[in-house]
Amino acid sequence: MQATPIGGARMNGILAGLFNQTVTIQQPTIGQNAMGEVTRSFANRTGCVNIPAQVGPVDVGVRVRPQETRLDHVTQVRAQRRCILNDDYPTIDFSDHCVWNGIAWNILAIVRDTRATFTELLLEEVIPGDV
Repeated sequence: MQATPIGGARMNGILAGLFNQTVTIQQPTIGQNAMGEVTRSFANRTGCVNIPAQVGPVDVGVRVRPQETRLDHVTQVRAQRRCILNDDYPTIDFSDHCVWNGIAWNILAIVRDTRATFTELLLEEVIPGDV
């Protein structure tokens, strides 16, 4: 019996319905305010706006509890998600943010498949703090 590989346009067509969410990747920028002070912010990365994606739990079937860290006057809560992008995005960097549902998530890990078909991100939301 001969094996038939599944891939290419047919596979992308089948999986298109699974990528029913969108994310935007933002890169860090440095500018100056009216007083000449250095300001840091994030701006949309070219070619990485409204990317079809699937965002879900870190592991299927495993509920990961948000982690809490107590500091002097604040408690930080950390939540993680896995995000699969429906294409290869080699320009995404660890210093970037992934915006999903209006929330900026830090990128902890980037995995690209060998066929350059998908990009997988491990995301972390930190509340409050971390810029």
